[in-house]
Amino acid sequence: MNAIKNIIERASKLNGTVVLPEGQDARVITAACACVERKIATPIVLGTAAEIADAEAKAGKKLSDFGIAVIDYTTGLVISGEAESFPLQNKEGSSSSRSGKDSASPLVGASSSSRSGKDSASPLVGASSSSRSGKDSASPLVGASSLLDDLAKAYHEAWNAKEAKKPAEKQKLIDFETAKKTLTTKRIYFGGMMVKMGMVQGLVAGSIASTGDMLRAAFHTLGTQKGVKTASSCFIIDLKTPTESGDGVLAFGDCGVIPNPTAEQLVDIGLATAQSYRDLTGNEPRVAYLSFSTKGSAAGDLVEKVQKAVELARPKFAEAGIKMDGEMQFDAAIVPAVGKQKNPNGEIQGNANVFIFPDLQAGNIAYKVAQRIGGADAIGPNLQGLAKAMNDLSRGCSADDIVATVAVTMLQSVTK
Repeated sequence: MNAIKNIIERASKLNGTVVLPEGQDARVITAACACVERKIATPIVLGTAAEIADAEAKAGKKLSDFGIAVIDYTTGLVISGEAESFPLQNKEGSSSSRSGKDSASPLVGASSSSRSGKDSASPLVGASSSSRSGKDSASPLVGASSLLDDLAKAYHEAWNAKEAKKPAEKQKLIDFETAKKTLTTKRIYFGGMMVKMGMVQGLVAGSIASTGDMLRAAFHTLGTQKGVKTASSCFIIDLKTPTESGDGVLAFGDCGVIPNPTAEQLVDIGLATAQSYRDLTGNEPRVAYLSFSTKGSAAGDLVEKVQKAVELARPKFAEAGIKMDGEMQFDAAIVPAVGKQKNPNGEIQGNANVFIFPDLQAGNIAYKVAQRIGGADAIGPNLQGLAKAMNDLSRGCSADDIVATVAVTMLQSVTK
């Protein structure tokens, strides 16, 4: 059971950057510091000065001790950390260097004092920042708001472009000030736009925000990836004992987002879960669409939905070079002897490692059975199908859970 260890090890090699919007949560402070200590990713934390101070007191840690930047999402100003001490990724993936040398930046407005004493382009704002030499204790970026303005402009344009595609009577256009107010009152949206603009590679939140709030922010800022209409989720199931086919790690989808997916949505869920499995494990997916029927052994609307999904999915999986079969019962999907008996001509004969459930009830129950009775570790829910990497936490999560989700998010970002 080494799935999360492997995920963290692989993520640490990417030198990625993640935004953590819920800086008012002590668990987020602890997790951000751990990400730096363990060299998993470079975090940027969102929060007001008062929120950060309170959370740091509860956590017993100071972000500044770890060189972690804090952005006040209500103003767009960096309130802690030197601008050049963290890499804000631009759309091409380059980042500002920690060496103090000039580098291309997505939001250049003025120079900031570097650790070497030389000027370097600030990746954030239109004012100079005081160095850590301590001579000027004024706010690091007084009067600078270009980050907020740039994010609000991008949100405003993207929102209205999407609305313009609707019939006139259904359009809900917004002005720039409304866009700006959305970002300064909804921290997940602020962070989401940082991801969309390519300033960071991913976002992790949900220790306080509800799943509904997270999904709305994801849809409104990131949208779904090209060719996919449905965002969903999966769990990585790290087994105590490998399957008969030798798989120690499985993927279950969807277990947390779409209550009753259509056949078309099941196609998207299957493709996204297969990609998540490949991204997070490094292994090739073999996908089974599950039902209480195997290749027509039962009938009815529920079976027909999965059969239709498989029919629609088959050419897309073939194009992606991924093995897929269905509809089939779980035993035919995971036990080779049963698979050969029930599905003699099938592409999957008891050797699946990715399992697509017909609805949320089945998927959610299944991962908890695997976890609570089977003793498996369930890593997730991992959001998938989005244009960029963003993940939702359980509100009962620990700081370690947040760290693990950051690692997952960094791996997902590679293929976005």
